[in-house]
Amino acid sequence: MTHSHDFDISDCGEQAVKSFGIEVPEWIEQDISCYKVTGVNQGGCESGAYMPAVTYHKALDTMNKHGNAVLDYIEETTGECSIDCSNKSWAGVAVAILSFAVELWCSQAEDDITEILEEREADFDHLVSEWPFVRECIVNEYGENDIPALDEGFNDWTDSLCKDGTISEWAYANVTREEIEGEL
Repeated sequence: MTHSHDFDISDCGEQAVKSFGIEVPEWIEQDISCYKVTGVNQGGCESGAYMPAVTYHKALDTMNKHGNAVLDYIEETTGECSIDCSNKSWAGVAVAILSFAVELWCSQAEDDITEILEEREADFDHLVSEWPFVRECIVNEYGENDIPALDEGFNDWTDSLCKDGTISEWAYANVTREEIEGEL
C-alpha cells in the first residue's frame, strides 16, 4: 500500500535523524540525515558516506575534542574497545576509531528509525481500517456534506486514541482525515 507519509528509512532522504527524537552524539554532525545513515550502513564511512570520519584532519580534530566520549561509546556498545590500529599513523588511528564508532552509531540509529517508522505505519493503518466505521456514525448523525463535523469527529476520535495509547502523538499530530480518506 502506498501512503502519503514515508514509512521506510530509504524514503526519508535528507530528513534529520534528530527529527525522530534520536540523540546524536556530539562527535557526529548534528544535522546527519537518514540518507547519510543508510549510506554508512551500506558502505561504511570509507565509502564516502560520512567524510568527517575519514578525512584525517577532521577525524583528528574530532578525536582531540571528543576522543573519550567516542571510546566510551565503543566500549559501552560492544563491551570492549579493541580496534586494530597496527601500522597506522596517528591520523590513521583517529580515522579507524572514529569510523568504527560512527558505523556503530549509524547501525543503531537505522534500527531505531526503522522501529519508529514501523510504529507510525501501524498507527496509520489502524486509522485507515477503523475510520470508515467512525465516519459512518458521524455521517448518520450530521450528513455526508458536513465537513466541519467530519473534521471535528476525526480530531476527537484521534485525540481519544492518542490519549489511551492506541496511536502515537506523531499520528495524532500528523495524519489528517483527508489522508486517511485518500487511502480508502
